[in-house]
Amino acid sequence: MTAGNLLRTSLDFCLAHWQLLIPLALAGMLPITMLGYLLEGNAALNMLVGFATLQVVQGALTMTALGLLSGRVFDPAGDVSRAINLCLPLIFVGITVGTLVAGGIFFLIFPGIYLIGALLLTTPLLMTEGGGLRAMMRSWDMTEGHRWQLFLAVSVAIVMMFVGSTLIYRFAQTLGVFDYVVVILDVIFGTLILTYSTALSVTAFRSLAPRLRQSTA
Repeated sequence: MTAGNLLRTSLDFCLAHWQLLIPLALAGMLPITMLGYLLEGNAALNMLVGFATLQVVQGALTMTALGLLSGRVFDPAGDVSRAINLCLPLIFVGITVGTLVAGGIFFLIFPGIYLIGALLLTTPLLMTEGGGLRAMMRSWDMTEGHRWQLFLAVSVAIVMMFVGSTLIYRFAQTLGVFDYVVVILDVIFGTLILTYSTALSVTAFRSLAPRLRQSTA
């Protein structure tokens, strides 16, 4: 598994299944964005509700992506139901991974990105095997020997997303319509980033998890 192959395979997966993945991601991003504006006066509650909702949405999208890879019948209601049932482990993992990554980024950025790669499989493992801390430990073990490839892939993806979003927002500002389109841009970029980041983690999981490779062979 190389970084270039992982990035390309993830993009191909998104393009092949965009008609299923994008609507699900969009259905999750819309309430998150709207809640953000409704709770704008309460920063702490806004962050808590938005973060918790995002973990559930990402869990459901991960289950859908795994189902598409394994040939399972498309079942968005079942995927959302499983994500809701695992909401507490998802939130725990999200907080723990987020704290570790933030700490790593604080120390010269690169350790944080390295940790993103090392823990990239956490959500797919949590959704398929359960657990919380155990899923993080399993991700750490399964990515051994591939962490620098994942580091490079995550780094390229982050740079591409940052550059793309910055250019679009700057373009909107130059047109003088930034105030009117900021909500739409937030939803669009949130949807695209959520979809691609999920595809990246699931594609990496497919490459590194023998059982999934066997089931999709």
